[in-house]
Amino acid sequence: MKICICEDIAAQAQQLRALIDEYFAAKACDVQVSVFESAEALLAGDAAKENAIFFVDIELGALSGLELIRAISEQNRAALFIVVTAYHRYLDDAMDLNVLRYLDKPVEKERLFSALDKALQEFGQGTVEIKGKNNRTYRIKKADIIYAESKFKKTFVCTVDNTIETKLPLKEIKEMLASPDFIVPHASFVLNKNYIVRFERTAIAVRENMKTVSIPVSPKRQAEVRKQVLFEARGGDC
Repeated sequence: MKICICEDIAAQAQQLRALIDEYFAAKACDVQVSVFESAEALLAGDAAKENAIFFVDIELGALSGLELIRAISEQNRAALFIVVTAYHRYLDDAMDLNVLRYLDKPVEKERLFSALDKALQEFGQGTVEIKGKNNRTYRIKKADIIYAESKFKKTFVCTVDNTIETKLPLKEIKEMLASPDFIVPHASFVLNKNYIVRFERTAIAVRENMKTVSIPVSPKRQAEVRKQVLFEARGGDC
């Protein structure tokens, strides 16, 4: 789990970090916490893309916490935000940005732990963990999975970043991805509807990074798949 704290007062940042470490230690869960003293410093590297939970102060300097949240949201769809501030006048604006929680300073341990409970629940619903053939565990945003395929007695998960070979059976991957966004056009595939660029009776074309891949639709699934795709205007034949 990766967590980012953006707080311009060092003592408050360290206090928050200590509480976060205590929370995850009690759960025997590894956590990587990064601390930044300004929004500009955070956005200068890859932290905005890599971190899962962001604790953001509002009054940070030239670039405010609210502006930081907007910037992170544009490049990290799985990011969760917890605002930590002494100023209530920003509450409405923060809520408009779908901030998960709003914590008063000084931060109370019980409220912080409750916020982390909620964040982990939300984060778990939006991501899956897949163990690759090298035993490395990948935490992947469901929204970034294009499709999963079973072939040659192996399972491959294609994402917007790379393709992961896993020992998990496709059946288990399907269970992980069970939601209205994912459909099963063929026994060997599960795919994310959001990447469909063309739908035909016997095949679906999906956008895979810089190319288009054709995924077959089995005869017995054609009617159901047609309903699931909902004939959205994606430039294909229905």
